[in-house]
Amino acid sequence: MDYIRRNGSLSVVRQIEQGSALVSMVVNRSAGGKAELADFLPDRSAEVEDEDGEEGTVEDVMSLLTALATPRKAA
Repeated sequence: MDYIRRNGSLSVVRQIEQGSALVSMVVNRSAGGKAELADFLPDRSAEVEDEDGEEGTVEDVMSLLTALATPRKAA
């Protein structure tokens, strides 16, 4: 845990996000902008919910996958 606190996340996706945000901030600042690094990072503070506020279940996922796996007849 000390390594993560000192050096950041081990997630490759988060490292790419951080690097892309840093490049974006440098380009913005070189063009005279005043943006901060946080302006280019995704907001992970709030959980994402469906429009109706309900979470999907395993059964929902299985029904979607089953529907996709069923061959369709050509019209």
